[in-house]
Amino acid sequence: MSQEKPLYSRFLNLPEENFSWDAALCSLIQAPLETTTSFQHGTAWAPQAILRASEQLELYDPVHGRDLSDLAIATVAAPKLSGLSTKDALTSLELLVDKSLDAHKWPLVVGGEQTCSYAALRAHLRRHPKICVIQLDAHLDLKESFGGSGFSHRCAARRVLELGVSMIHLGARSFSRDEAEFAAQAVSILSVDSLRSDPGSFKRLLDRITDPLYLSIDMSVLDPSLCPGVSNPEPSGLLWNELLQIVETVFEGHTVVGADLVEVSPLPGDARSELLAAKLALKLFELHQTGTTP
Repeated sequence: MSQEKPLYSRFLNLPEENFSWDAALCSLIQAPLETTTSFQHGTAWAPQAILRASEQLELYDPVHGRDLSDLAIATVAAPKLSGLSTKDALTSLELLVDKSLDAHKWPLVVGGEQTCSYAALRAHLRRHPKICVIQLDAHLDLKESFGGSGFSHRCAARRVLELGVSMIHLGARSFSRDEAEFAAQAVSILSVDSLRSDPGSFKRLLDRITDPLYLSIDMSVLDPSLCPGVSNPEPSGLLWNELLQIVETVFEGHTVVGADLVEVSPLPGDARSELLAAKLALKLFELHQTGTTP
């Protein structure tokens, strides 16, 4: 697989007229970023693996009875990030999000490590000075620095908060004492257990938010029995239907300005993780194009 000559250039097996830039209502921005991964490597290859997996998806939603063959999604060519510093790579990604927003195409950034969120939010904040980030992740990612870098994937949420956004975090189950103490002052947190014991807790919290929403999903929020191909898997995660319910709740009656889907690290011979990521990306595009988000 090569970043210079990608094997896969579009998301889903859509009719040609649906994935051209001019026709598209949404954009999938490939973000093959991998500069600070600290356990299972491979996030640079995730966007291509997810595009490959998307070819296997059926364009029909049996739950809601929707034909999704009219989704209009342009896939942005993967930028050459290999060899760049993290900050230079993030600048390249930010410009791609800017381009999509300027063209009024709802952007989904598909990474790539968690720091992709920082680049996307910098672009969004120029249009929406107030944003609430809904972050789904097994980790808080609130470290001041990690591995000698303040832009490690383990610091991503800390850097995002410094942009002036508010944040609701769902699914964290592995973090340091320092992160927990910082989070108590800066972030609204709902654990997997609290979501299960009080299913309405997230909606009640979300109903108090009037700012536009940005959705950031680290695939490690899922239980590794379902999604093992992630950078830092953690046991006791969400199940698939629980994740879908949360995502649908985010889109109900709220303006969702964009999203990212990150931290897939494809495993040789096991395509479960990228297939789930592709299905989740399809659900996000479906919710945007059939929901209330402008």
